[in-house]
Amino acid sequence: MKEVILVLTATVIFVYFDVVVSTIALGLYKPSFQFSINLLEHYLFFKDGYSFLTSPVDFVILSLFRTGILIIGVYYFLKKVTPKWNLFFVGIELTNISFTFLKILAFAEHPEQLGYFGFWLSLVWNEITFLALIPLWYGIYRSPKLHRQTQELWTPSEDYTALTTVDGDLTDSSNTRISVVKMIEERISTFEHVIKLLDYCKHYAPWFAGGFFFLTIYSLARVFQPKYTAQVITNIVNIKQMSDLVNSVGILASLCVVSSISSGFKNGLFDYATALVNRKMRSDLFRSLVQQEIGFFDERKTGEIMSRLTSDCQTMSATVSSNVNVFLRSGVMFIGSLIFMLTISWRLTLVSFIAVPFIGFITKAYGAYYDKLSEKTQSAIAQANQIAEQALGSIRTVRSFACELKESDRFEAELNRTLKINGKKSIAYSGYTWLNELTDNAILVAILFYGGHLVLTDKMEVDGLFSFLLYQLQLGETLYNFGWVFTSLMESVGASRKVFEYLYRQPKITYNGMLKPTAIEGKVAFNDIVFSYPTRASTLVLNRVSFTVNPGETVALVGPSGAGKSSIISLLEHFYEPRNGKITLDNYGIEEYDHKYFHQKVAMVSQEPVLHDGTVRYNILYGCEEWATESEMIRAAKLANIHEFIMESEKGYDTQCGEKGVQMSGGQKQRIAIARALVREPAVLILDEATSALDAESEHIIQTALAQCAIGRSVIIIAHRLSTVEKADRIVVINKGKVIQTGNHKTLMQNSSGLYYSLVQRQLLQQADESDA
Repeated sequence: MKEVILVLTATVIFVYFDVVVSTIALGLYKPSFQFSINLLEHYLFFKDGYSFLTSPVDFVILSLFRTGILIIGVYYFLKKVTPKWNLFFVGIELTNISFTFLKILAFAEHPEQLGYFGFWLSLVWNEITFLALIPLWYGIYRSPKLHRQTQELWTPSEDYTALTTVDGDLTDSSNTRISVVKMIEERISTFEHVIKLLDYCKHYAPWFAGGFFFLTIYSLARVFQPKYTAQVITNIVNIKQMSDLVNSVGILASLCVVSSISSGFKNGLFDYATALVNRKMRSDLFRSLVQQEIGFFDERKTGEIMSRLTSDCQTMSATVSSNVNVFLRSGVMFIGSLIFMLTISWRLTLVSFIAVPFIGFITKAYGAYYDKLSEKTQSAIAQANQIAEQALGSIRTVRSFACELKESDRFEAELNRTLKINGKKSIAYSGYTWLNELTDNAILVAILFYGGHLVLTDKMEVDGLFSFLLYQLQLGETLYNFGWVFTSLMESVGASRKVFEYLYRQPKITYNGMLKPTAIEGKVAFNDIVFSYPTRASTLVLNRVSFTVNPGETVALVGPSGAGKSSIISLLEHFYEPRNGKITLDNYGIEEYDHKYFHQKVAMVSQEPVLHDGTVRYNILYGCEEWATESEMIRAAKLANIHEFIMESEKGYDTQCGEKGVQMSGGQKQRIAIARALVREPAVLILDEATSALDAESEHIIQTALAQCAIGRSVIIIAHRLSTVEKADRIVVINKGKVIQTGNHKTLMQNSSGLYYSLVQRQLLQQADESDA
């Protein structure tokens, strides 16, 4: 509340002083510092009429207009947030700068007026109010916290309580306010995004420093070229001595050679720096992605994530590095050109900068619009990549259902959506270019007109005007480059929003346990576990599940599809964390164990094992290459009944598996996955439907392998087939997320009303039908 009152008080004080100082300055428009009330009345009441060349009353009118806009803005802010006014306000203030330049040029027509103290007081005060007004305006309009306090001050409890209704239900009006505040909070981070983008460049400072060194030499050479170009032309026009012409041409040629050589080194260094930045961005992003919890990947499509990792990172690194190059080069050339222009004619220099605020305004408006479109473009590209990856990754399914044209049409539809957004970007860019070109040409005409006026009034030489025009063209190029840099950065910001969101996202599940006991017995306990998936938080998958797996015991989890069996395995693998309860291994919470150590002692073989595109050796030793020996690998392969097959292959353990193990049969992939689990010498072995998708022969081979593997280990099996389940030491029957029966096959079959008995009878009946068929 105090903050709101403070801002309102500051606004009133600002308005008062702005009007008073702007008015009092009228009484000081004379050579002495003595205030004259008569002079103030003379200008304020237009006693001699009005002339833009001599009257200072414009500053008072501008002050009234400026403060009036601020008062209106504050009033509407107290009623509702109006963020779209910010651009309008910036436009008004930039127009104020252009007006200041024009007023200086106007008073310069009567040079004695430039000696009036009142003129410089009006001028300086005008700029001070501009600088003070912007933080005041943005402090009000861009502060969500302040906005909420103001809403509370202006609209008592009725509207405010709508923000905190039961279960989060909001009224339309409060919804609108919150959405606007949220929008402000999201868009305010644009500058922070740019800083983060540029921050990546500092990691490779030596390369950028080298590039900057040659860039400086290149830019300085370019800055002096207009001067000697003018000299060459002047020598030709004025028919001076050949020696003067040769001297000027020699210097100009030397500058061209220096700039060319420096340009080559500059571009090479910046190009390599770009590659380094891209590598770091992608590496950091990938490191962040693989640390995220499994729920993160459940909520996002793989194609979208891959798009962020590839095209978005490429856009960011290339744009940022090239922007650093262009910005620094243009900055050096801008300063050099400006110095020469001021030396030639400060009046023409002011004319050159009259339209700069207008260019800044349209650049800001265009950049904000372009930023939003760029973000939409990257999202559309990510969606298209997702469709392509899904179709190409399952090309056998696509082919078997003859859906090639369907997938092609889906992909083309996303490309058309991207094209539609790019069409809007092209229209915006066309308008932006048109306004820039129009402004540049208008400035050139103004310089020629005003420069001609100065020449005709003997205030400037002809050759000076010619030199100035060359520098003006160079200055126009640097200003255009600044606009291009801004636009490109907006494109990078659009691409970077999701990248930085992923890059700086903190995983909801951390793997920072430190426990590494010398031995693991293999006792697994689920204690009162309650769980729901992050994507379906309101749906309980497991409801107070409790059971124990003793060391060396084989426990089978049985139940209908969707009962929660695989969810139990996912929790034991620490893919997710339960909402309630605790999972322990040898009486310690699984989160207390070192991440690598835990997954060495707890290994899983899933229903559809994933093999990487590499050799058999690479896949069996995946994750344990540092410590597993060749003999241990072979022993694991023999236990998994895959060693003989491997040795029969031409390249043995160096046989390629293909992407996702495409060159292996289902049984071969499964046995390699079993070997991959066994090489770790796990204390707990998890078998999730490990034989359900195999033919009878492959199942028999793998069942034999699993029987050997289970010796001396705790084994948790999920299976539907009776042949697998009945051999377990204990069976846990799960239905609708609850444990409803526990026992061995014999004891559970004695309860004819139990779910297990029903499942077994159903399977026996199904087998009988298959035998009859």
